[in-house]
Amino acid sequence: MRILVYQRYPYYRFVPDFAADFAATGHVVRCVPAAEGPQLRRHAAEWKPDCVFCVGASPAVGRALSGRVPIIYYELDKILNVELFTDAPPAPADRVFVTYRGDEALFRGFGFRHVAYLPFCVNVRPEKEPRAPRCDPPYGVSFVGSLVRQQNNEYRQLVQAMIALAARDAGRAAVLRELLAIFEAVLAEQERHFAEGEYVVPERLRAALRPELVQTLVGLKIPLDAAIHTLGKEAAGRQRHFWLQHLAAADLWGSEAPASAGDWRYHGAIEQYGGVSEVFSGSEINLNLQRIYARDGLSDRVFNVLHAGGCLLADRTEPLTALFSEGEEIATYASPEEFAAQAERLHADPEYRLRLAANGQRRVWERHLFRHRIPTLLEAFA
Repeated sequence: MRILVYQRYPYYRFVPDFAADFAATGHVVRCVPAAEGPQLRRHAAEWKPDCVFCVGASPAVGRALSGRVPIIYYELDKILNVELFTDAPPAPADRVFVTYRGDEALFRGFGFRHVAYLPFCVNVRPEKEPRAPRCDPPYGVSFVGSLVRQQNNEYRQLVQAMIALAARDAGRAAVLRELLAIFEAVLAEQERHFAEGEYVVPERLRAALRPELVQTLVGLKIPLDAAIHTLGKEAAGRQRHFWLQHLAAADLWGSEAPASAGDWRYHGAIEQYGGVSEVFSGSEINLNLQRIYARDGLSDRVFNVLHAGGCLLADRTEPLTALFSEGEEIATYASPEEFAAQAERLHADPEYRLRLAANGQRRVWERHLFRHRIPTLLEAFA
């Protein structure tokens, strides 16, 4: 097949690696970098591919190609924008592979005829062979990811904007204060459900908002679904703090330092494509803290930790245990007590830790590299 691979974003540095895997499995490939996105239609017209492959569902790509060539989208993120394709319906032959099961219905609602669940895969710099798990890692319990405290905190920005509006608009001040109180009450209720991993924000917010309050949000250009997702992102940040506070010590990497608690060692941001593998392989334990609203799929962190030979301690979800064996390839938890006990066991038992890392790494290298996903992605075009 002739496959036109579109990088879409410069920071999707793994997409050229995916293109190389397509080529290695016998396909003819052209990779279009993000900078040439405006020329995507020209590339397709000149090169005449059998299909276009794009990581991340993109209405802009659909508009550019206008049904001239089938598009395969591989959506690595949980979709929060429920109006994503309303102004650019997919062509009949376009297909999307989602990495979160709840998004199957969402994309069918967008008009896609071909939707399937396909877990994501390793997306860090490829290595020729697995590195051996480390017996003497320099880090203890590590977490690499956003804690959503200040930067890009949409909820904080929303609250500040509503407070400012209430200060200058006396007629709406009372209703704005009521909305803010409801938001905080819903988040407080969600915090009480962190331990069991239950996501309650959507139902609680819908139940708490009277019709006139919903209309107030609409008047502020905040549809109810947008408000739910903004609160969901804030809940995910608070959820990560909730679990980290159960640790006496942790090594953290991300865009922001955490709130002060315990013996948390913040190392700053890290290069996600290559440098992160050194952290995963250099840690006794690597945490996966799946976002509270996205427990119907897997973060790429799961695959990248195991690929690097790291030991993974992850919150137990059905998508995770469907792919990896608990106690053989990964360690899991479903309560604060189990979380602390698993962390202690892994710290105290290096042989167990190394066995999990070696087995998990073997499973990823045998089944969860991008080249293993290619037959599923292309089987409809065979």
